[in-house]
Amino acid sequence: MRDHLDTTRPSRDATQSERDAARDARQAELATALATELDIDEATVTAALTEIQTERDAAEAADEEAALGQAVADGTLSQTEAEAVQKAIDAGIVSIRGAGHGHR
Repeated sequence: MRDHLDTTRPSRDATQSERDAARDARQAELATALATELDIDEATVTAALTEIQTERDAAEAADEEAALGQAVADGTLSQTEAEAVQKAIDAGIVSIRGAGHGHR
């Protein structure tokens, strides 16, 4: 099935919209390949993948919020700084990878 997923990943300097478009294209290819392989309707697969992505995004947002809250509680960031970081996250300027897991 991996042979079906040949969409090129965007370069490191790609814009957020380019990265989003590439992710959407990969997801569409995955849905098509899964639907074919499993012999089920592509819309059903797409809906399931969308639900999984929505749940993952919500969990990631909660982890980021918790990490920022912990940084404020620990005195690492002020509330104003945490709000600025959250604003940058919301704008897609930065992300916190491994939020709350001690990664830097």
